[in-house]
Amino acid sequence: MSFLFGKQKIQGDERRKCLAYLEEELRISFLHQKERDYYKNTVTECNARTNTTAEFLEAVQPAITQLLESTNDIINRRANMLPIPQVVQPTYYAWGKVYATHLIWAIEVSEGSQITYREKDLQRNYDLALVEAAHEHEQLIKKLKLSKNEAQELLDRAITLVPRGEV
Repeated sequence: MSFLFGKQKIQGDERRKCLAYLEEELRISFLHQKERDYYKNTVTECNARTNTTAEFLEAVQPAITQLLESTNDIINRRANMLPIPQVVQPTYYAWGKVYATHLIWAIEVSEGSQITYREKDLQRNYDLALVEAAHEHEQLIKKLKLSKNEAQELLDRAITLVPRGEV
């Protein structure tokens, strides 16, 4: 890292490591979103075709189990990213908070038969963590001085690296 007029300039190997981190974090976030979409779609479909709470819970249980497993996998995958450059740490920890709050929410959903105040509170915490992570993500892109083309290429690579069958 060098300094240019009092500001840090991220370059060379450190920049490459930051970009590699960012690409992997994007890939993980796409996988996470696919899982959330699968769960939400399953809940919607089951709501439309089940008549009782017991039928609904039985129908959505596989999606809940998959959501828990994938969130645990994401947390483990992120732990394997370490060590990371110091400049990306605020972004790394912000995304970690997203997945940790999501895991707590998913556990609560898996243990309950209805949406409780606690689940709504956990969902709000997740939403707030997601806003914080998006902010830190934007700050990192600014620090790396990514052009729109570089950012789009990074996004495109991350999307194409998400396996089609992996949900």
